[in-house]
Amino acid sequence: MKKIIFMLAAALLVLSSCNRKVEYELISYATFDATSYSFDEDVQEVRVPVSIVNPSGAEVSLSVATIDGKAEEGVDYEVIYPVSGVLTFAPGETQQDIVLAITDFPNKLTGSKDFSLALSSVTEGFQVGGCNTVKLKIKDLDHPLKMFIGEWSASKTGYNGIKYSWTMTVEGDESDPTYSNLFVYDLDPFTSSYLGYSSEKGYNKVDAKVNPSKTQLIVAYDSYLATDVDGLLESGCVFSIAGLDAPTLDQARAYDDVKMNLSKDGTTLTIVNAIGCLGNGVLYEVIDGPIVFTKK
Repeated sequence: MKKIIFMLAAALLVLSSCNRKVEYELISYATFDATSYSFDEDVQEVRVPVSIVNPSGAEVSLSVATIDGKAEEGVDYEVIYPVSGVLTFAPGETQQDIVLAITDFPNKLTGSKDFSLALSSVTEGFQVGGCNTVKLKIKDLDHPLKMFIGEWSASKTGYNGIKYSWTMTVEGDESDPTYSNLFVYDLDPFTSSYLGYSSEKGYNKVDAKVNPSKTQLIVAYDSYLATDVDGLLESGCVFSIAGLDAPTLDQARAYDDVKMNLSKDGTTLTIVNAIGCLGNGVLYEVIDGPIVFTKK
């Protein structure tokens, strides 16, 4: 295996001072605090915060609309507040919560379901920011591989000195009638976090299987991650994930599948051996093992 080390150019921004006075106009607007949330089906109640940035001295009203996906209003969820569909903020008030009731279907395999909320302004002249829609996912707790499903976070420094802190998401394959296949999103932080080819952009989604004892999640060697369409390293370069057969690059002699071991209490997934990001079959980055993911 060949080690590839690339140089990262640092750009220096030189700021010169001047005597000109700069004045800023603060604009008041409404926004969701995040673009997405996920939660278990037995959560019962969910609160989605809405914030007013730079509040003025005037009353503000916002319309809240629901957008069904696989989840249906009145079946899978209901809006408890605001019942009228309109949030009204008093002068100077900065935050309110949209309150939702979530329906639990115990011992029934329904698959994960999603829906969205959208904000719009009812008050003339008042703006809603770019974060005006939030996606919500209701996670089914009855999947036979539920012990792997969820969000897992890890921190580790790569071979090129890049410090990664990232979240890997594992979801069930809703199209699989055997419920034996899983999807893993953003397993590789080099392409997803550093280069920006994340699952949100349609990249970094790989298939995964579970061993018969349901103690190990396995991603096949050379599973496709992304294509360098933006020419960040090499235009058209095809990136894939690879496991190594030893904990460190120096010890490794061959490629392998990526194997993640589930702890007995179900709180961690550990990749014992190193993993690498291949670009057209050549290593661009390696993260030595063990890599420990903690379930959120």
